[in-house]
Amino acid sequence: VSTQVDTDADKYEWQKGVGLNPKDLNTIPNMVHFKNTSKTIFIDDDVEPGVRHFYRVRAYNATGEGPWSAAISRVQ
Repeated sequence: VSTQVDTDADKYEWQKGVGLNPKDLNTIPNMVHFKNTSKTIFIDDDVEPGVRHFYRVRAYNATGEGPWSAAISRVQ
């Protein structure tokens, strides 16, 4: 999973959700906190094969958070 670099960001907050139907790209599931990191790229090793996982991210720094990105999804 990756995002573009935000030059104002100190860190990135990632959320993750699990879709009910791996063929459904449009129904965004409930998104919950996944991780905070300074990296813009990571590998999620905790995925079930055949399950659609959704991710979204926002940058933040000492002055606050940016908006959430659009959700993206992948099936392992």
